[in-house]
Amino acid sequence: NPVAGVRKFLQSPENRHHGLQMASAVVLAYLVSWLAGLPEHFWAAMSALIVIRPSMASTFDAAFDRVRATLLGAACGLLGVGLARFGIASLVSTLGIVAVLAFVSAAKPNLRSAPMAALIILSSTDIAGHSALQVAFLRVIQIAIGVVVALAISKASSRYRAADRLNAGCARLLRGAATRMAQTGAPTRPTDAQAERAGEEARRALSRLAAL
Repeated sequence: NPVAGVRKFLQSPENRHHGLQMASAVVLAYLVSWLAGLPEHFWAAMSALIVIRPSMASTFDAAFDRVRATLLGAACGLLGVGLARFGIASLVSTLGIVAVLAFVSAAKPNLRSAPMAALIILSSTDIAGHSALQVAFLRVIQIAIGVVVALAISKASSRYRAADRLNAGCARLLRGAATRMAQTGAPTRPTDAQAERAGEEARRALSRLAAL
């Protein structure tokens, strides 16, 4: 049910927060590219979407590999553009370079951004006032803008402290379990509705802990 899926997404604070992070990354990367006077601003937004993660820690953990892969792909893309200028068929160089990088990324998953970055560069076409090679260099700059924007937004907006939240959540869950066990021997025992509600709360807590 698509409506139920959307409702479930909107009810999750983590999903809403990360959704706002991604939307902000798109808008900010686009604006930075526009203010810098670069053409085709959505390439910067695409780069930001590739890098950004829900938390600062995961973004920075992935950033080095993704920046390295992006730089490798950009370098290969620029090589392909240069080969095309020396008479190599553009289709041949594009498919060859992207296919090789895709093959390598299967063995090295941390290089998965490389073929995408190369394709961004190799799909460059002449635009007013710029040759294909110049546009390729401009896209390298846009990729860098997207990466920097993603890191900045993640650092500024990250609220996840998974280890601390996991410890606190486990403590709350154990305190709740202890309270319910203490109530078992009490003169006034909880009703079936109260027991069911407590069980549902415990299941939700365990689900959140599993996500952390």
